[in-house]
Amino acid sequence: MLNGFFWGTKMLSCSIIIPTKNRKDDLQETFKSILKQTVSPKEVIVVDDSDNDLTEDLIEKNRKCFTRKAIPLIYLQGKTGNKSISAARNIGARASSGDIICFIDDDVILDTSFLKETLSVYEYYENAKGVQGYIINWRPRSILSNAISRVCFNFPREFFEKDKCRAFPFSYPYPPTKVIECEWLVGVNSSYKREIFKEFEFDESLKGYSMCEDIDLSYRICKKYAHSLYLSPFAKIIHKQSPAARSSARKFMIVLMSYPTYFFYKNVRQNLKNNIIFYWGFFVGRLIPKLLTKDPNEILLLIRADLMALRHWTEIKHGKFDSVIQAFLSIKE
Repeated sequence: MLNGFFWGTKMLSCSIIIPTKNRKDDLQETFKSILKQTVSPKEVIVVDDSDNDLTEDLIEKNRKCFTRKAIPLIYLQGKTGNKSISAARNIGARASSGDIICFIDDDVILDTSFLKETLSVYEYYENAKGVQGYIINWRPRSILSNAISRVCFNFPREFFEKDKCRAFPFSYPYPPTKVIECEWLVGVNSSYKREIFKEFEFDESLKGYSMCEDIDLSYRICKKYAHSLYLSPFAKIIHKQSPAARSSARKFMIVLMSYPTYFFYKNVRQNLKNNIIFYWGFFVGRLIPKLLTKDPNEILLLIRADLMALRHWTEIKHGKFDSVIQAFLSIKE
């Protein structure tokens, strides 16, 4: 079993970083898939934001299994107070020692050759700064639903297109037929060369359920280092999208309004075309799918979130979310 991958004359090593919160059962499945890799990671670092000791207990229970594979299993606690996926990933990156830093979610199952195929992209494309695998259970529900998503520009809800992975408008490849260049890497699984974190880090103003923290980091890298991000359809992964420890529907809705808006003003060129796409998606594109569900509660929740976001628009644009989230959560049902 290799604990790295040859890159020219050098063996690349890989650190796996897993931020987690109250998902010990899902994390156990993820551990099992890591232990089955044909190329082993140099280390696995778990950054725990849980409000109990169950994850730490799970680490201790699994430590011997990882030791037998010569893989250090490292437990770190998340940031006190300002807990977020962004902060947890930054903590893990700073504690890691691999040449490649690979971030995965705590509810994924890796194909046995996931790491081997990821590292092989760095071997083949020497300019690669970041590589992601392919989430095999992400696909359009139907041709019609994908067409609606494409027309709506319902950012950050992606639409699917063959062999393209665009940041704005937001798309994900389906079906990918080869290794392709990307404008963004998904947080479910993304890897970067260690050197990247001398210049970049995840944005910790995106607190809690950190929607858009992945596209924010990777698109900033893409803009500075063009043609340096890749997706391999051979590095396969399943994202279970576990319901455990998710935000409430109300909090998620206001995050869905706020974080993409911040991303847009922070990262996307402000011209007429991009503004039309963004505002169409924000006010119309989000509403159309809700209307199609014919669920009055969902429609009302969306309209309330839109109005609340508009009242706090300036704060949101500058990454100040506390007041809008608290104000929205205080509204009576």
